[in-house]
Amino acid sequence: MYHRGEPIRINMDEQNTLDIYMEYIEAFESKDYHTIADRCRTPFFASSPSGTTIFGNREELLEGFSMLRSSLDADGYVGSKLNQLDFTSVAATAGTLLVDFHRVNHEGTLYFHGKALYLFQRRAKKTEMIGIVVLDDSTVSSLSD
Repeated sequence: MYHRGEPIRINMDEQNTLDIYMEYIEAFESKDYHTIADRCRTPFFASSPSGTTIFGNREELLEGFSMLRSSLDADGYVGSKLNQLDFTSVAATAGTLLVDFHRVNHEGTLYFHGKALYLFQRRAKKTEMIGIVVLDDSTVSSLSD
């Protein structure tokens, strides 16, 4: 059997996925919503036990992340402490990243512990974040308020 073109991949690229996530979280902390939108594909979804929000286009995505980040500002959020990142390659074109994190306030105090599962997909040689499944009730609700 012969294959023409780029090498056949069995697994999604872990380092590339981690790089995209780190660019995303840095952009989230610095309120750079356009960089976030550049790392995500729409439609994009955010889901938690309290419900699911779907952002159909770039403008909705920008507005949703801005609203979420603004709600965290009220809590004094300045950043995230990443406790653990667990990557799983589902296929050559799909992967997940389970993130265990703490939110950090202006005083450097850890004030919230959470977990979220980020979904990534590769298409046309580009890997993008396609959704977030939040594993607690208090994170995504701010996206749809």
